Amino acid sequence: MGPWAFVASGQSTDQEPQELIVRLDDQAPTSFVDRLQPPIAKQGADSLLDGIRSSSPVFSSRAAKAGGQGRNRISAFTLVLEDSSALTAVQNRLAQRSEVRYVHPNVAYTLDGGRASLPKFPTPDPILDPDNVFADSLNHLSVIRALDAWSETAGDSSVAVGVVDTGIYFDHPDLAG
Repeated sequence: MGPWAFVASGQSTDQEPQELIVRLDDQAPTSFVDRLQPPIAKQGADSLLDGIRSSSPVFSSRAAKAGGQGRNRISAFTLVLEDSSALTAVQNRLAQRSEVRYVHPNVAYTLDGGRASLPKFPTPDPILDPDNVFADSLNHLSVIRALDAWSETAGDSSVAVGVVDTGIYFDHPDLAG
């Protein structure tokens, strides 16, 4: 285990929802994509999807419209499973399919004791204010296209997103001396 192994925890328990994130291949046939669309996936008549309680697209219909139609859309779904054994079985079945780019459990990671202990950051606007003396050092936000994302949507309070910057500029003035 590395020095940071204690910081993040992603274990899932049976009390938490058992979920999978499934990203389909861009070339997946529409018939396969339709199998994962709600409410079809929760009907249970399909042995591939046996054990799924419900499905929902990862991207909202608004995001799908912005992305265009057909092959420009990203086909990804959140599947809610009956229990941890159903999660494992469905994950194994989907992982064997050529139409599936990846499938993995949807887990929430917590840092240093949980979300409640994390600081509350301001909305993006004050950070990007031209009067912010550090604004010129925030070019990483444009590199990851965070500004584009913020102009698309302010997000949903139930979704936590973190940006981990591991870069160090040894010649930065803040580190002088």
